Amino acid sequence: MQYSDRSMTMLSFNHVLALSLSWHTKRKTGELLRILDRGSAVNRVGELIGFTVPPALVDVIVALVVFLVKFEPALSLVSGP
Repeated sequence: MQYSDRSMTMLSFNHVLALSLSWHTKRKTGELLRILDRGSAVNRVGELIGFTVPPALVDVIVALVVFLVKFEPALSLVSGP
């Protein structure tokens, strides 16, 4: 994921640098760079949600199943969320 994010960032940045001077004078280049930065921030949030939340949920479910199998069902309900 990091490689693709870095690769897309470099491609976008190189594309913006390759544009003509007249394009840069007519447009707001700072605004474009801010939009590109927001895109990478959204990607980071997606990584955080995708690689942090599901493993935590799996850990909780596995712990509840272990409590259910090893101990009484009432104990698994008490120790659950």
